[in-house]
Amino acid sequence: MSDLRQIRIEKLENLKKSGIHPYPEKFEKTHFCTEAKILENGIKNVALAGRVMMIRGFGKLIFIVLKDESGRIQLAFSQNEIGEKDFKTIQDNIDMGDFIGTKGEMFTTKHGEKTLLAKEWKFLGKALLPLPEKFHGICDEEILYRQRYLDLVCNDETLERFKLRSNLIKAIRQFYWKENFYEVETPTFLQNATGAAATPYKTHNNAWDLDLVLRISHELPLKMAIVGGFEKIFELGKAFRNEGIDPSHLPEHTHLEHYCAYWNFEDNMIFTEKMFDFIFETLNLNKKIKVKSKDGDIKEVDFTTPWPRVDFVELLKKESGIDIMKFDSEETLKKELNVKGIKIEAVDKMLYPTIVDHLYKKVCRPKITGPIFLYNYPKSLQPLARVSDKNLNMVDQFQLIVNGWEIVKAYSELVDPIDQAERFKEQKKAEAFGDTEAMQGDDEYIISMEHGMPPISGFGMGIDRLVTLLTEQENLRDVVLFPMMRSSDYKDSQKAKETKIAVAVINKGLNLERWQEMNTIAHLNAAFGARCGKQLLLQDSIITKDNEHIKLNIQHAIMIKNADSNKEILDLIKIAKDQELEISEFIREMIETSDDKKIMKEIAQKDLKIVEHLGVLIFGKKNIVEKLTERFELFK
Repeated sequence: MSDLRQIRIEKLENLKKSGIHPYPEKFEKTHFCTEAKILENGIKNVALAGRVMMIRGFGKLIFIVLKDESGRIQLAFSQNEIGEKDFKTIQDNIDMGDFIGTKGEMFTTKHGEKTLLAKEWKFLGKALLPLPEKFHGICDEEILYRQRYLDLVCNDETLERFKLRSNLIKAIRQFYWKENFYEVETPTFLQNATGAAATPYKTHNNAWDLDLVLRISHELPLKMAIVGGFEKIFELGKAFRNEGIDPSHLPEHTHLEHYCAYWNFEDNMIFTEKMFDFIFETLNLNKKIKVKSKDGDIKEVDFTTPWPRVDFVELLKKESGIDIMKFDSEETLKKELNVKGIKIEAVDKMLYPTIVDHLYKKVCRPKITGPIFLYNYPKSLQPLARVSDKNLNMVDQFQLIVNGWEIVKAYSELVDPIDQAERFKEQKKAEAFGDTEAMQGDDEYIISMEHGMPPISGFGMGIDRLVTLLTEQENLRDVVLFPMMRSSDYKDSQKAKETKIAVAVINKGLNLERWQEMNTIAHLNAAFGARCGKQLLLQDSIITKDNEHIKLNIQHAIMIKNADSNKEILDLIKIAKDQELEISEFIREMIETSDDKKIMKEIAQKDLKIVEHLGVLIFGKKNIVEKLTERFELFK
């Protein structure tokens, strides 16, 4: 890389010696590239500017592919048109990645390529470093996220994705303005982290010696604005939560909230559907999109309205066998979880509402394709929501769920200050008990409520999640322009090796032939790699002394062991699923045919206990996986 950079610096000096400013002030362009491509032949004085993406020389003719924000177009530089001196300057000193401007006449080549024949040109910016992999694209996720500018340059699809994000935000604002909402701004620094159940980022103001937190939601200040006289308001801005990072959670996210006086949660349901109809129509998007479930299955989500309304309590009863309304304390609910064999991590430190929330997220939410409205939530789950007039144990709340993700949460707001103060006290008790997800109270908010509040319904939506769905991505970082990254010198390889492991277990009781055993191991590992993806890699490749790339192996150890029977395999799978470990399975039907539809049809006729498992692979925390598989002997 240093040699290539030095060569480009020499070309930079050559340009200066020729009297060419390598970084000029400006250039007047008349068209974008895509606009120029639809001009008729013979149109003159067309001025374009952009980045050089390809250079090809053919004697006294040079073709350059130019890229700007709109797309790409071909330029033609003829020595006869621009003169020998300029032609040689381009030939000797222009590299891929440089910026140039040119003015000329449109024509179409004999191969049908719309092209600008340059009459004049201007150098606009020298790139001292080359584009990665000769601009054929970037596969290394580290570069995709840390150096997003290279991803944007090299991958046209990425640029289009972020254009859609920008247009989506523009459409959302247009919709609110059309519906007579005022956009307002509320503080990012607060003295209390309230409005949601989350861990905040903490900071300190030196001037006032004041401890502060970054907001985890916009809710309370917006509702205080309603107290002040606004009736329809929204805010689109950042919120921060100091919690885990995974494909559906980021510590910094773009959050939309609105509040409307005199509405209830059912009005907000209708408004939500209306908003989505407007977004799809304005952006000209297909309402049927493809998503990948947590299990890796590709499913279709149809956003055509209206959407189904599903009772939260009934769904939980259906999926877990537990009617949560029959249990009035965390102790009785914990006992029922034990009876049903449902394990929830750190349940001993949870109170009733947190247990219910984790139970729902474990047994219900991952199975929802949606979009659906979930409604009818227990009062204890939402300290800021209004109690239902139909059932005093429930609140008027709904969530919009798509592909196991919460996209929208909305409810009729609690406007009774006495009731609100009592609920904040209950949250304080939960926090003292050790519940880290308890919501903090806010005395100033209570005072504002005591000055009188009208009926209100509020709404919150994660913009990052919505963009991820609409662009058919799987990770929020793919729709955030510059997502948070570890420091570039962070070394995680040793830590990763120590904390996670994969163990493949082969069914010895089936007396498989050697080729069948090898085939089973190969398929288990292939499925494992496909499910977990590039998170298994420290980086994509390593580089030899002579600048050749060698693809890097995964960071984690893989062991192979034997089980004595199909029952042992099935027991292992059940425990691993209960502990939410990553699992790959290989059954008899998979070795007999590669026709997935045939396999699905055959398995649909069988109970699990008679399905012959040739093997299983378990991946997760080293101490957990080793404990689960310690009784099995090593494969020989």
